[in-house]
Amino acid sequence: MRRAVLCVVLLVGLAAAGWVGLPTAAQPGTTAPADADDPALTPQRPLFGNPDAQAARWVQQHPDDPRAATLAPLTEQPVARWFTGPVDEVRDDVADVVDAAAAAGATPVLVAYAIPDRDCGQFSAGGAADAATYRAWIDAFARSIGPRKAVVVLEPDALVHTGCLDDAGLRDREELLAGAIATLAALAPQAEVYLDGSAANWSIDPAALVDRLLAVGVEHVRGLALGVSSYTPTATAVEFGRAAAADLAGRTGQQLGLVVDTSRNGVGTTDWCNPADQRLGQAPTTDPGLGPDVDALLWIKPPGESDGDCGTGPGTVAGQFDPGLAAALVG
Repeated sequence: MRRAVLCVVLLVGLAAAGWVGLPTAAQPGTTAPADADDPALTPQRPLFGNPDAQAARWVQQHPDDPRAATLAPLTEQPVARWFTGPVDEVRDDVADVVDAAAAAGATPVLVAYAIPDRDCGQFSAGGAADAATYRAWIDAFARSIGPRKAVVVLEPDALVHTGCLDDAGLRDREELLAGAIATLAALAPQAEVYLDGSAANWSIDPAALVDRLLAVGVEHVRGLALGVSSYTPTATAVEFGRAAAADLAGRTGQQLGLVVDTSRNGVGTTDWCNPADQRLGQAPTTDPGLGPDVDALLWIKPPGESDGDCGTGPGTVAGQFDPGLAAALVG
């Protein structure tokens, strides 16, 4: 991922969209710890924008392309920042983003996506080479957040996309996720962690997901991130999340919150790979009005970034921005 240059940037306030861009003269390490009683996802705290997002860069670089005006609205919404690179790059990039967000009084949404055997070797294959490398990676990620506020979506698909793992591999996966949660709790105590709930895309039932949640431990977890990188309708995702949360509460007494990825779920489908005829979902908001258990609607998967060489994105690479895919979502 490219490192955002944050030395001198403009503070962008978009009250209608509920987000801010990068603040002026943010310096890493200079922000004071935030109030632990002030939640990261609240209507009083805007979501932090990502002006380095691929859609924003494409629009800036192609002002004469007729699609630029169509895609400009995508740049006006806060999208999550995904971290997949090597340790040194992630250490710097996370610190840049989180320090800037803290200086703006805003909440960044960070996606940690480096688990070994990621995506079972499919379109988003990759991740850390081994367990030791991943532990060093998540340590650097957490230390760079430090005492500042953030939302962390931890390893999308890691709990439910495990078909490539044998029993020993599954135990290793669970141990790495448990360790990541513990590391974030210790080194980034105000980071609110949302675990993979992408099973809202009908790949697992709520009770089976809870079994996996308990296997990694949820004491320091804020909630579930639902429908990440898929096209699950909001109502379906919330229904699934509530069923899983109720099951977990019945077993442990702990109540999980929910966030739903609405970046591409305007038209729902069980087809996950660049399906045709999809649309943007509801804009990100920390005041969704769906009940006290639904903390936010977020754009976690940036619209227009391909799922891989499939569906309506032939020849594209997973995570690559494609203006044709983006324009189709805008409609």
